[in-house]
Amino acid sequence: MSEVQLPNQLNGPWDHLLILTYGMDLPFFEYALLRELPARCRNRIVLGDGAHLLEISEAHARDGLARAMNHRYVAEGIFSPQAAHAKLIMLTNPTQGRRANASYFACSAVFCWVTVNCSTFAR
Repeated sequence: MSEVQLPNQLNGPWDHLLILTYGMDLPFFEYALLRELPARCRNRIVLGDGAHLLEISEAHARDGLARAMNHRYVAEGIFSPQAAHAKLIMLTNPTQGRRANASYFACSAVFCWVTVNCSTFAR
């Protein structure tokens, strides 16, 4: 297992971002990660556990913590009998990509993500 600095991993010529996570810490995504994405990255999708999203959405809307949700990125829940616990970040463009699978997503001052597998691929 190794630590990956998230902002460094987001840099690059990416057109698409997909994040799968359980917790969907949308304020962390908006204030710490969204600004690190290149302007050309127009497709930004965050998917997480549907029940958890329903719990936090009302509070985030009330407190104004997730103002860009469904404007600058799409956030949606995965609804299934079991909790959605996938942890993945995938960044792509037509010729290359970067993928990271994690054991957990850590929201901290240094924006670390403890990973199980991280790789870059090219067409």
